[in-house]
Amino acid sequence: EIVRAAVPAMGAEPFIASELAVIAGISNKDASTVLNNMFVMGEISCAKVYRAGGQAKSTQTVWCADVRRLLK
Repeated sequence: EIVRAAVPAMGAEPFIASELAVIAGISNKDASTVLNNMFVMGEISCAKVYRAGGQAKSTQTVWCADVRRLLK
């Protein structure tokens, strides 16, 4: 619930998990886990950024409450 409550504090702008973790006062790992669960449930949007092709894991994930903000 802490992460869900902190998402509106990001002002509808794209953010990374570590930024939300600072505002929520929790670990980056906990923030990332909850954000991923929210994404799976369709509650939040994300864009995965890869440094190079063929990477198994993204270099960074950018989160946003609304996908339209990620596309601008």
